[in-house]
Amino acid sequence: MGDVVDETAHWLGRALAAVVGVLNVRYVRLTGPVRVFGDRFIDAVQAALHRSVLPELAAQCEVAFGALGDEAPLLGASAYVLSRELGLR
Repeated sequence: MGDVVDETAHWLGRALAAVVGVLNVRYVRLTGPVRVFGDRFIDAVQAALHRSVLPELAAQCEVAFGALGDEAPLLGASAYVLSRELGLR
């Protein structure tokens, strides 16, 4: 990967570590254009996260590309509206 992509993965992993450390997040799914960087990008993000958070929390957190692709935010927002505003589950 290029220097910019490596640095992006590093800082994304550090930012995710803050979220994981505060909220004990178990699953992180990345979607959108970053998918073009492939598994090496995910590995670099995961490595930066592991270096920046308690080992117990890092071991419980999985970083991967989302299976829903670019539609994930739209589907999540739709599910929220259906559940919160219309009472559907």
